[in-house]
Amino acid sequence: MLISEALTDMYKNGVELSYLAPFSLRFYRRLGYEQVFNHIEYRIASRDLPRIKVADDGSRIVRGALSKMYEDLKPLFERIDISQRGGIVREDWWWQYLDLRNGWDVALCLDAKGVAQGYLIYSRDGEQLIIKEFVAETVAARHQLLEFIVKHQVTFKEIVYEAPDTDFLLDYLPNGDDVCATIKPYMMARIVNLKNFFDKYPAPQDAKADLVFRLHDDNIADNDGYWHLCVSDDGIELEKVEQSSESVEISIQQLSKIFMGAQTATGLARRGQIIATAEEAAELDSVRVKQSPSLVDYF
Repeated sequence: MLISEALTDMYKNGVELSYLAPFSLRFYRRLGYEQVFNHIEYRIASRDLPRIKVADDGSRIVRGALSKMYEDLKPLFERIDISQRGGIVREDWWWQYLDLRNGWDVALCLDAKGVAQGYLIYSRDGEQLIIKEFVAETVAARHQLLEFIVKHQVTFKEIVYEAPDTDFLLDYLPNGDDVCATIKPYMMARIVNLKNFFDKYPAPQDAKADLVFRLHDDNIADNDGYWHLCVSDDGIELEKVEQSSESVEISIQQLSKIFMGAQTATGLARRGQIIATAEEAAELDSVRVKQSPSLVDYF
């Protein structure tokens, strides 16, 4: 199978992670991938948008095509939280591709000194205003961008925003019943080169673990087997070991979910998706990043 050969090549090249957009979750789970990224789609009638109070601080909105403004967006995107939780590094060619493929527009918020503080990437589809990306580094920028959306109440009947984060964002609305929010499965991911992945893993400073886990990976033989994970003040050490009767039982799919922040080991153990004691699960959870993964891009 072509994708199996690709995984072998990626492993040999030291690739830590692989992402894909699945045509079938069941099919790609057989290849070690798991549902890691989710989005939440918000739909709200424009008549139900709240009034936004914008501070008179000299900030302003500049509009234009993505093709002419992506250079201004790049540093903002690279700094925002959602791009640091499993997101991709956007090269210039990818920004250009996004414009060529979609023809999106931009609303850029500049402060009184002309420094970019936030942006919207959006498109129009009939009576819908569709927000593709919403980035704000300051409260003032957030309010300016929200006011920009509100000003389109007359032009569009509905506002749609698909957020790359499943934390509910619109609970400050006067009436939460005005919003239709739907969680949508997005991209899948899997760990490819296990050793390289943990060598670069950003474990929390207070992480502590000393355990053996039996990893099941039917597609990459070098990953499959028993591993000793030791995490201390000196960092993460992971080495392959001989068979152990006392070990966590886990698949590459579940390991990917845990260490990409999508699920907790404690939750997976309670549901029987991994075999681990409460203490072992807690050790794994001490090592995982605590924020859920976030991916804006689609490919």
